[in-house]
Amino acid sequence: MSGALDGLKKSDSGGSISNGLDLGHTPFTSHVDRGFFSSMPISCSTPNLPSSSDVDAVLETASRDKIKLFLRTSHWPPNHEVRSSLWRKLCESVRECRGNIYKETLKDTFGSDETEHVMSLPQFVDPSYMHSYHLAAGGTHVTKKVVCVIGSTCPDVIFSPTIYGLTSLLLHYQTEEQTYNCIYGIVRDKQVNLPQTKTAFEATKFILKDLARKYAKPMCQYMLCSGLQIEGIPQGWIWWIFHDLPFEYLVRVIDCFLLEGCKVLYRAALAILILYHRHVVRGAEHKVDSDLARSISQFCEDIPVGVDEFFKVMFGLRGLSRKMLQSLTIKKEMYVKSLRRSATLPQSIPQSVSCDTLNLMVAPSVAAPTAAAPIDMQELQDIGSTLVTPEQRGCRPRARSLGFTPFTNFRSVVLTTKDWQEIWDWLPTRITLQQPELIYTTAEHGTSLNTFYSRVDGEEPSLLLIKTTRNEILGAYCSIDWSVRKDQQKDLSYFGTGETFVFTLAPERTQYPWVGVSLGAQTRTTAHMFMAANKKMLLIGGG
Repeated sequence: MSGALDGLKKSDSGGSISNGLDLGHTPFTSHVDRGFFSSMPISCSTPNLPSSSDVDAVLETASRDKIKLFLRTSHWPPNHEVRSSLWRKLCESVRECRGNIYKETLKDTFGSDETEHVMSLPQFVDPSYMHSYHLAAGGTHVTKKVVCVIGSTCPDVIFSPTIYGLTSLLLHYQTEEQTYNCIYGIVRDKQVNLPQTKTAFEATKFILKDLARKYAKPMCQYMLCSGLQIEGIPQGWIWWIFHDLPFEYLVRVIDCFLLEGCKVLYRAALAILILYHRHVVRGAEHKVDSDLARSISQFCEDIPVGVDEFFKVMFGLRGLSRKMLQSLTIKKEMYVKSLRRSATLPQSIPQSVSCDTLNLMVAPSVAAPTAAAPIDMQELQDIGSTLVTPEQRGCRPRARSLGFTPFTNFRSVVLTTKDWQEIWDWLPTRITLQQPELIYTTAEHGTSLNTFYSRVDGEEPSLLLIKTTRNEILGAYCSIDWSVRKDQQKDLSYFGTGETFVFTLAPERTQYPWVGVSLGAQTRTTAHMFMAANKKMLLIGGG
């Protein structure tokens, strides 16, 4: 999705590098509407709030945990003098910034004459959510310039609508060049974990749903009692924060976000759900609105608690760690991709041998390959692939035609060329762009399980192929490194993701994908048995 950027005009862009308006102690830049800050009381002398020198001392000498606590408990109002330097120093101290190359990059992006150049906004911008907050017209123009340069220098960002809002916010307190450096650092910082693909953005809804079941149980239970499913949490929950919350709350959230990343956004969303239940749902005359998204948005706009209480709820949630979010992110992105693939599969549902005992449905099997199938461009874009030429965007014979034919140069005593072709069509598209490598075979390495582990540990993903003495051929696609078994608390615990699947090639060809796709919200514990291993055995699937 993109929007048009009008011709750039130096006279109204506010593009000159400025540290802020020369109006007393205001922290706002010249990009901000004068009517906004002139109506606010000067708060630079507010007592008991850390000053710029306090911020410098903490950032230079304190540990990361102490800096987190410092930011969480320092409730600077929007117009406090410290914020203009705080945001810049946070970005410079915790992540890579681009130095002084913005002007050069701007020239490369727009050419020598900015006044006559017209350029479309990058594809990661959603025109429905181009929030400018309190920027003047010139400030909004600068936002578009900075976002366009980010699109030019970060072409692998496919879909990230929050970037526009973040850019607008930073321009309230940062110069044009400083804003670009901060946004570039945020995009490139893996610990921030800002969604940058459509898949990652869609996965955030499912991540928040799981977190709500753990941290906002009363709200989830009340929704169920009122006939609303927890799936009713909207895809655009992030706009509760970036659009609906008052500006005073938003900038305080960004204070912590610049250090801790998207974990803070999930905390803020959970706090909204908790407070929504506490102050609205519990009301004697109130019932849950069937349009939950509209109801929560309205609640955020008129939030009845102060910013101090809001932050107390946000950071009172225990155990919400970056490691937990990284694990959830991987699983939910796999789930979103599985949902997309299942939507294109045939309706016939083959039954596995264990279905009768597990009472589980098996997801539809992949259809037999056709002579020509349309390419899934979204899946390729999600991995930032540059291996597809414009001529290939229309259709492709099969996934293996994207760059090479691996089975012509790879020999196996188990598989024929036809077998390889069948398996290759079952693999995720991004995997078909890699050359397979034989790392273990009983003919050469023996039948010791320890030897098997020593060969496959560190390899991800992997294909396991077995041919029995009765000439039956079966196998599995294992999405996770087998060495993860060492990290499990129990001797034999399951791990892995929904991309794992098992298959048979002889006497018949059948693929058995993850059953969780077809079960949806009714997924049982047994449906998450992907991979398990110890010194005596390895398992794929279970029940």
